[in-house]
Amino acid sequence: MFYSQANRGRVKNENPDVSLGQIGKTLGREWSELSEQAKVPYFKKAEGDKKRYEAEKARYDAGEGSL
Repeated sequence: MFYSQANRGRVKNENPDVSLGQIGKTLGREWSELSEQAKVPYFKKAEGDKKRYEAEKARYDAGEGSL
């Protein structure tokens, strides 16, 4: 998800006439071709976002939040 968000604009600019589905396929292919080391920043962002979600959910479940 974070890789796609960071690179969707670039892929769209490089391929202005392709469909949204094709952009997604291109991003998926690029992701699968990345080295594990190149994926680390995106894994870290995902980990941070998961912690944020869990904290927000805990506050909501405790009655401190709203939708």
